[in-house]
Amino acid sequence: EEGVWRYARPADGVPRGEWWRVFGDAELDRLEAMAAEGNPGLRAAMLRVEQARLVVRGAQVELLPDANVRPSADRRGDSGNLRRSRGDIAFFGATWNQFRVPLEASWELDFWGRVRREVEAAGAEAGAAAALGEAAKLALQADVAQSYFALRTVEAEMVILRETVALRERATGLVRDRFR
Repeated sequence: EEGVWRYARPADGVPRGEWWRVFGDAELDRLEAMAAEGNPGLRAAMLRVEQARLVVRGAQVELLPDANVRPSADRRGDSGNLRRSRGDIAFFGATWNQFRVPLEASWELDFWGRVRREVEAAGAEAGAAAALGEAAKLALQADVAQSYFALRTVEAEMVILRETVALRERATGLVRDRFR
């Protein structure tokens, strides 16, 4: 529709894929793979993306209730000098087992949206990290492709120059022959 405002949705963090494959050059494919595997800066950028995603997950956990169970078991006994009775039966030095399974639960009510804002902020930081990571990857891929094509251009120019020199040498030979 015309005249309808829409919110922009940046796509900086969207992977660009293997765009250089459109050139159909196996050597370029090999160089791009080597660059991606052997670049510590790119590896660090991708680790920052993963770290940011983990921070988002950690922030989302605060929206959930927290529960702790701390079970314990004890075996206790009285001194043999202490007399106890149960009904008509009297006995000395009783031993018994005691088991406890306490459950603690808590949940923070997010009245003012602090936790939700933290989740949103962590999500925005993760998006920024993803955008920076993809930008670093794209820059590396472009540098490799640009350098590769510059090398191929120089190689093609060298072939043309060699052919030009050979043609000039032939022309010089013809002129020499005609002069003789």
